[in-house]
This record gives sequence, C-alpha cells and structure tokens, in this order.
Amino acid sequence: MPAVGVTRPTTRQVGIGSLASGLKAAAANGYTIERWILCIPSSMDGPAAHWWDGWKKRQEETHDISVELWDETELVRRLLSPTGDQVRRAYYEPFTMPAASTNLGEAFRQGGHSPPEGTMALLPQASGLPDEGPELQPEAIGLYATPSAAGNKSGPGTLIDQWTPYDLEVHPAGPAMSRARSGPQQRILPGYVRREHDHVIAEAVNAAVAGQSRMVVLVGSSSTGKTRACWEAVQPLAKAGWRLWHPFDPTRAEAALAELEHVRPQTVVWLNEAQHYLGDARAGEQIAAAVHSMLTDPGRGPILVLGTLWSEYARKYTALPAAGNADPHSRVRELLAGRTLTMPEIFNTSALSAATQLAKDGDQLLAEALTRASGSGRVGLDPGC
Repeated sequence: MPAVGVTRPTTRQVGIGSLASGLKAAAANGYTIERWILCIPSSMDGPAAHWWDGWKKRQEETHDISVELWDETELVRRLLSPTGDQVRRAYYEPFTMPAASTNLGEAFRQGGHSPPEGTMALLPQASGLPDEGPELQPEAIGLYATPSAAGNKSGPGTLIDQWTPYDLEVHPAGPAMSRARSGPQQRILPGYVRREHDHVIAEAVNAAVAGQSRMVVLVGSSSTGKTRACWEAVQPLAKAGWRLWHPFDPTRAEAALAELEHVRPQTVVWLNEAQHYLGDARAGEQIAAAVHSMLTDPGRGPILVLGTLWSEYARKYTALPAAGNADPHSRVRELLAGRTLTMPEIFNTSALSAATQLAKDGDQLLAEALTRASGSGRVGLDPGC
C-alpha cells in the first residue's frame, strides 16, 4: 500500500483555517467574534512573522475583530507568572503535586503558597501586562524583599553588583575602549533593546521577589543574546542585595554538584551554557535532580535559576527515547519542562525601530551592528547584543 506522509501544519495554515472555522461557527449560531487569539507553542521565524503582521491587519480590517498571537514567548510568560504557577505545576510537574491531587481543581486547592497581597499589588498581572513590559520596580524590591546579604553569607555566590557581565560570559562588543591614554582599557556593551523574551524573564524575577523560586532557560543559536538577556534581567536584584553564583571551578558540573545543596535564599544560580551542567555524562542527571529539589522546596527559596542552552542540546535533552531504549536525560527533561524559552534569532519591526533610535542617539556599536545586519533583522547575532 502507498505510504502516507503526515506533516505538521504551518502557522499560516493553522491561522487561516482556525479563524475561518471560528467565524463560520459563530455566524451559524448567531454570535459575533470580537476578539480572536491564535495560540502556537513555537516562535515564528522572519518570513512567518512578516506574513503574520500583514495577515493580522487584513483580518482585523475585513472582519472588524481584534486578532492576537500567543506564541511560545507569551505562553511561557503566562506559565511563569505568579497566577500561572499552579497551572504549570499541575500540567508540567505532576510528580511535584500532592499525591491526593487527581485533577486541576484539586491541584489549585493544594498548591503552594501565594505571595503577600501587598506584593501582588505591585507585580504585573499575568493577564494584563502593560505595554512597557514588567520591568521590576525598585519600590517593589525595597518594600517586599526579605533580609538579604547577612542571611546569604554562608552560601555560595557573590553579591550581584560585584560581578561584571564579562565575568559571566557576556560577549564583549567591538574592541576594548578607554578614555584614558594609559592604564587598563574598559570593554563596553551596546545599548540593550528589550524584546518579548525579556518580559518573560522579568516575570520570573518578579515572582522571585515575591518569594517564589523560578527557573528560565533561554534556548537558541550561538550569539543571539541569551546571556546578555539574563544579565540585564538580574540587575534590579542587585539593589535588594541578592547574590549570584556561577559554578565553574574545578569544572562546571563538579562545582554545581558539590554546592547546589548549600545555595541560600535570594541567590541567582547562573547556568550559562547549561549543556556543561545538564549534559555531563556522570553528573548531569544528579544536577537536574538537585536543581529540581531546590526549586520545589519552599523552605529554600526564593531562588532564581537562569540558564542558556543551544537549540541542539535542548532538542536532545527533551526528546523522548524510543521504546525499549535507555532514557539518559529523564531528570533533565522533567526539569526543563515548562521552563525553556526560545530566543528569536532576528529583531522584529519594533525591536529594529528601538535599536535604530538608540543608534541615532549616539550608540556607535549598535549602529555598526545594524549596518552589518543590512535589514535582515539578525542584529542579535552580533557580539554583546
């Protein structure tokens, strides 16, 4: 018999078919659609994003409706928000819920603690993110941060404000520069353009300030800005006396395995190039189990784990093994479930506009990066961006 090929529908096919079906069903039952949302658990590439922008505008004009996209970035942001925490745990971490939980409603009733009411009033709500994004406000940190530096002295790590981005493997941009004719030269970074994934990390930071441990792993190709995004995200925590621990010596895996159990509250665990930790043949599964235990133990938080991972490693660690084969990454797969976020390789229209404005305002490094991008949007592939 002939072979039958099954392919995954494209975003274009899903969008056109879904909206058409919805409009038809609404009309048949005497309803009118005012707001339509397309949910896709992935991120669009450049051509797909360009198509979506045009198609969205045409549908809104033709049908007089509001059309929205909840892609991977938006879905992860909602899962990592304080109000989405129990949903993520119920669906992605069934082994962490109480044994008596048999459905989602029960999971909500038996779930973890909620942040104080006063803190929730200061934090962005998952369903109403303001246009300017959920960047953490110093007022929120000062009012609701728990005692910091003194309580962290015995744990691994150093105060965040004692680190430089280069210590944490952020790529420098351009040659070393200094105004002085002599003495050490200072490396500099171009201006930073906040994008959708920054909002997701900011939600995790907000949750950590509210007392809930969080983990976000940015997944993408080399030099797409993953580490820089993590660096920018932790800056507000420095004002609250948080520490940052970058396990590195004697090897990354050995350092992590030896000290994870000693991590204290209000610590950022920095797992840049996480394949060196989670993919270690001897210790990877143990590290994943230790990180999971740390995140799910309320008595140890709040702790924020930030990591980066190349796409090929993420696919390797999260893939289910074939029947009968060994499962060498089972704990890593469980740890990463609901905690990874794909890093876009290109700047969208709004990000390019913001970058262009920074360049016009005098950011020479960003201007050079935009020139090299030549309109492709691949500004993030330049070092330091």
